[in-house]
Amino acid sequence: GRETSSATRKPIPASLVTLRSLDDLQGMQGLSDQVLERLKLYVCILPANTWVNSDTASAEVLAAVVPGLSLPSAQTVVAERDRGQWFAYRLEIIARMQVPTQAADGLEIGVASEWFVFRGKARRDGRQASMEALLYVRDDSVPHVIWSRIGV
Repeated sequence: GRETSSATRKPIPASLVTLRSLDDLQGMQGLSDQVLERLKLYVCILPANTWVNSDTASAEVLAAVVPGLSLPSAQTVVAERDRGQWFAYRLEIIARMQVPTQAADGLEIGVASEWFVFRGKARRDGRQASMEALLYVRDDSVPHVIWSRIGV
């Protein structure tokens, strides 16, 4: 994998039940349905530790993981990115987000993804079915379906 890829890190074995989606947290004490729905806009449960992809992350996620990056600054960076000023490499992320040098080494943010959530809908004869799948793609290989759900 690439230097900024989660493949460079050793997996940490799960010590509790593995979550497949945020819906698995429903009913947890202290977590309201409203908060859970809001989290779904920004969070995806993955079966491995991974870095945040700066080319796809929302401003809210970037502000949460980059020390000292305010939400307005993150929104500016995301607006630039969405106008085509993509991040080519990790040092560019650090420079454009003005990350302090001492914080850059521990920053788990990169420009690559190996995990993708696929959402789709099929329609036929007035019926509709929706589905969702988690795909893992490593080094330009064939995607592996980690899980899929129909009717989501």
